[in-house]
Amino acid sequence: MNMNSVVIWSTSQSIRSRCGLIQNYLDNTLGPYLQLTDRSMDKCRQERCEGRGECYLPRPKLNPALYNFACRCERPYFGKSCEYRGRRIGYSKARPSVIPDVSAYFQSASTSSSGINRYNAPNQYYARTNVKNNNLEKRELKI
Repeated sequence: MNMNSVVIWSTSQSIRSRCGLIQNYLDNTLGPYLQLTDRSMDKCRQERCEGRGECYLPRPKLNPALYNFACRCERPYFGKSCEYRGRRIGYSKARPSVIPDVSAYFQSASTSSSGINRYNAPNQYYARTNVKNNNLEKRELKI
């Protein structure tokens, strides 16, 4: 878990009167929980991740048992328990931060005389059809 300190912050002026309660919480609740979690993570790294990855809790649990952890594998290992070793084949390319060729099309119909409004994301225009004379107005959007 790689944790070596805890900071408890309070803006209350009466914090000194609560020091005993905080000490009791650290000694009897938070401290034992962190120790148990730390031991469980070390055991998980060796047993569940086969020593090839780090364990983490996908969802915080009150009792962090070994089966609650998941592995984040070190390269080049992968798999649920980091049991597979990958090989580099060919070349790798950086993954795009946006998905290309994805379009969104929204249309809202109105029964009033204002018409039908459309927005076409890939072409980035907003179109409004006038119901009375069936004219199409196009307006470019600045995105």
